[in-house]
Amino acid sequence: MPSDFSFIWTKDGVEAYGPDTSDGWRFPISFAGAMTDPVNFVLTTTALASQNYETAHNLKFYLAGAAADVDLVQNQWPAQSGGLDISFDRGQSWTRFSPTAGLFSVPATWLMLPVGATGHATQDGVLDPFDTAQLMLRFVIPAQWTGTRLLSLQLGIDCDIV
Repeated sequence: MPSDFSFIWTKDGVEAYGPDTSDGWRFPISFAGAMTDPVNFVLTTTALASQNYETAHNLKFYLAGAAADVDLVQNQWPAQSGGLDISFDRGQSWTRFSPTAGLFSVPATWLMLPVGATGHATQDGVLDPFDTAQLMLRFVIPAQWTGTRLLSLQLGIDCDIV
């Protein structure tokens, strides 16, 4: 049984969220009709530091957070050509979180980590103990949006530790 396995998020070489931090990251202020600059993140595990070979299998992502914020970003904004996008291939293609992509209440919609996001994995959904996954996130704010809001969202992870 893994006792101290966890994921570590880094941004610009600095740990953004992991066992040694209690804070997440912040996106800049954006305006209606705008797209934020993509933010690069690296996902690793504590396996190297723990000197074990635990591997994440069936690694999938979903959108979580305050219910009203998730509803806004995942249900309302996509209907207005906006939302939160994720890229696993350094921005060549994007997947928008929506009712059919990364919906917490429907695990069948969770986004599997593709093999191309990691350096050495040989199959989708695998993050080996000494590997990293490269991800990018960006917001697209619908032109119709007239509100002001601080969003409380999390990128959720589900996997099996082997």
